[in-house]
Amino acid sequence: MLQQSKRYEGFGYVVAGLLFAVMLLVEGCATDSSAPYTQFTLTQTAIADAEQAGANQYASAELQMAKDKLDNAKTAMNERKYQRAKFLAEEAEVDAKVAEHSSRSFKADRAAQEVRSGVQTLQNELQRQPSQ
Repeated sequence: MLQQSKRYEGFGYVVAGLLFAVMLLVEGCATDSSAPYTQFTLTQTAIADAEQAGANQYASAELQMAKDKLDNAKTAMNERKYQRAKFLAEEAEVDAKVAEHSSRSFKADRAAQEVRSGVQTLQNELQRQPSQ
């Protein structure tokens, strides 16, 4: 009887280890089981916002990167690689926001330059007028 109990002494640890491994496997499968529809919506909105801000003209490279990553995310989604799809869609959202902010920044810089130019023109005109 003593030999039999020694034989099964480590059995509890083996069972616990196997249960833990199964639990991790199930959890891993569960995290990749839902399609990232919300993220896709956020990304598409970010791309639309960038386009509205003029990114096609002022930040076309960044905008194109966002669109390409979104296309790759859609491919991953079709292949049911949901984690990869979500990751790519998140990256695309960031790229789209960079494009939007770059575009807005460029337009703001251009507007500021126009204001500076206008102020300089006014100063030149004031200097040319004869003193009274």
